[in-house]
Amino acid sequence: MIAVIVFLIFSTLYFIGHHGGESYQDKNDYVMPTDAIASNFSDYHDIIKKDVALFSIVDNKDQEIGMIVFTSPISDDIIGFYRSIPMTILMDKDQKIVDVIINKNDETPSYMQKLENKEFTNTFIGLTSHEIIDKQIDAVSGATLSSNAITNSIKKRMTYLEEQLNPKPVIDANFIIAAIGLLSIVIIICTKKKQ
Repeated sequence: MIAVIVFLIFSTLYFIGHHGGESYQDKNDYVMPTDAIASNFSDYHDIIKKDVALFSIVDNKDQEIGMIVFTSPISDDIIGFYRSIPMTILMDKDQKIVDVIINKNDETPSYMQKLENKEFTNTFIGLTSHEIIDKQIDAVSGATLSSNAITNSIKKRMTYLEEQLNPKPVIDANFIIAAIGLLSIVIIICTKKKQ
């Protein structure tokens, strides 16, 4: 009887650890750049939320043809001149960047004009998340803090994307506790049967 009670307690703890709580992604609303999506993905049909700041672009057969990756909230701690610079990154089905959109921000407009030209954002086009992480990208003179913030935000978001798309297996502590509890029960039962 004790064994059953201990098992139920550990199972409940394990379940709560995996299913309890509210995810951060449910608290965010993102503005989709539908014009940019339509111009980069001619067979675009729908957008499906996958994870925190990550959405799939699907065709009319629900096949993924690209991704929408938001830098916020993942890169919100990287500051330009005033604050973080939120961006939307469009990636194709081969996980190469096809567009970088600088979203509304609090940076000085004259500095941002230097960065919003396609010359700077084109630096990222055609690169995969892995390639961007390792790439040295020069800052733009006259907008050094903002351009470094954009580069570092994209690099941080691409690092997080790599982890999202290629998760490393992790043994959950709650699972280990439940396994130890179950093993303890088996040992107690076997010991009592020998007596």
